Amino acid sequence: MANNLLTPSMITRFSIRMFLNTNYFLQNISRQFEDQFGEAGAKIGAQLRIRYPNQYTVTDGPGISVQDTIEQQFLLTVATQRHVDVAFTSAETTLDVDDYMERIVLPRVNALAANVAVQVMANTAPFIRNITANVDGANNILPVTDTPFALARAVLEENSAPNFGEMGMRKVALAPRSDTRVQLALRGLLNPVETISRQFNTGMMYEALQFRWFEDQSVVSHTTGSATSATVNGANQTGNVLTINALTGTINQGDVFTLAGVNAVNRANFQSLGTLAQFVAVQAVAAGATTITMYPPIIPPASAVPYAGLPYTPQQYQTVTASPANNATLTPFANASVTYRENIAYVPDAITLVVAPLWIPPNEKGVIAAARHEYDDLSMRSLVTYEPSTDQPIDRLDILFGSGVPRPEWGVQVADSTP
Repeated sequence: MANNLLTPSMITRFSIRMFLNTNYFLQNISRQFEDQFGEAGAKIGAQLRIRYPNQYTVTDGPGISVQDTIEQQFLLTVATQRHVDVAFTSAETTLDVDDYMERIVLPRVNALAANVAVQVMANTAPFIRNITANVDGANNILPVTDTPFALARAVLEENSAPNFGEMGMRKVALAPRSDTRVQLALRGLLNPVETISRQFNTGMMYEALQFRWFEDQSVVSHTTGSATSATVNGANQTGNVLTINALTGTINQGDVFTLAGVNAVNRANFQSLGTLAQFVAVQAVAAGATTITMYPPIIPPASAVPYAGLPYTPQQYQTVTASPANNATLTPFANASVTYRENIAYVPDAITLVVAPLWIPPNEKGVIAAARHEYDDLSMRSLVTYEPSTDQPIDRLDILFGSGVPRPEWGVQVADSTP
């Protein structure tokens, strides 16, 4: 069947299925908002506001205490376009469909899926503030074992992360070397024979510690800034911008830190977890800077008056037990200027991917043919155009996407030393 390679409909139908099937990470994140983009007659543009679940406090006693409904939102932008373009040669016009799909389309789709997965992972990691790791007495990050993953499970529980169903089951995306290290750590423990056999035969983790595991080369690494500590400038601060005394060194986007005297709370019942709250810098901070933009925002109790078994009166969306004191110490989680792998333990709904339908141009101005195909809430477009300067037809495969982390507390970084 010569020349069938020029049919964009055939190319997109094959490509969109392979795009999803070639990357485990893309298969295991939420795509629940995709139907809100690009609908015929109802296009909403390049941004979508996602509402967080509302949160309320419980009133003690018979008296009425009416609360406002304060809705918080996450802004998801769909504006990243990636494509892989190839020019036909005379020899390729003689290939049949199967040859063309295997030799030319599949490698392109693999490259495109890997590129998108790395971008989504890179967009995700800097906004996940929970982190666990094996560390030594000098706070150096050590090779990962099962221990920080077990702790990550506890952190997800403390943040009321769901754990149900195939897609709802908690996941772990880990780099190949991290996967190997966890397997070696678990090999001497008493585990189901079937599970151990599968891990031995495939060389990969599968199910353990309440997680479904998958190895993925899109896991990124993080390098910390050069700052070793800082101090807070001014007591009773709230919100997601923290004023500090002039910073010595730098803080990189994605650096996790704690504040002395500021503990995390259970987001459902507002009890202190007894551990310092972890914050993540969502923007890089230069040396000498006096503010840090971070997540989550500092939302302390409404007052210090004991209430219904708590040592304070809670408020909606409370994140911490108290605001930091003046000159409270800011301590980075990891040492300065170190690199570690950012394996992620998470719930699929913590991360969302939206792939929007791209416009199909008319057959003019060099466009020979165009097609768009959708599969499992994903959309991809193929264009065949003609380049007169080289006398070649060009096959272009496009995807338009955006990603975000609408529920960062439902993810945990599990750091692993490099290499």
